[in-house]
Amino acid sequence: VGVDYRLDAASTVAVSVFSTHAHDFIERLSGLPFENQDSYRFSGAEVTIQTTRIPQLNLRGGYSFLDSVEETATGTQPLQTRPRHRGSLEWIWIPVTGSAVRGAAYYTGTQLYDSRGAVPVQMDVNAYTLVDVGFTQTLARRYNIACDVRNLLDQLYDQCYGLPREGRAAVFTLRARLN
Repeated sequence: VGVDYRLDAASTVAVSVFSTHAHDFIERLSGLPFENQDSYRFSGAEVTIQTTRIPQLNLRGGYSFLDSVEETATGTQPLQTRPRHRGSLEWIWIPVTGSAVRGAAYYTGTQLYDSRGAVPVQMDVNAYTLVDVGFTQTLARRYNIACDVRNLLDQLYDQCYGLPREGRAAVFTLRARLN
């Protein structure tokens, strides 16, 4: 169930609440081949707020809560690699026509993972925050140059056990429209 609400001409709020019961969910557990899992439940809520109330600045923030469990005959068990809390703040600032400065901060809360070995043990992956920034400049209507830096603070993080993600990365782009 979702509801969008316009606060005023420049601001909106969106709220969604969900609950999904999944049977025969295909997933890979603890290094085994992909196989069907009996019964999972995903429940949660998401809130997004967006505003252009400040001239030349577009702000968007979001938060999501997820409760994910495996349902068994003996009760429920939390699922791995699914963080309960996530948040984001994104912005685009247009200081002058043809220029755009953008950025984002993304927070991912702690999440569980199953250790590898003869007897798997559920453990925590630490929470992390990533920061991205970018700049675009239009040149002569047909050309854009851009610079984007992902993971600006070079945060070391794992999205799940044994899968470290890349550090800081920069991309420079020149785009040309042919029409």
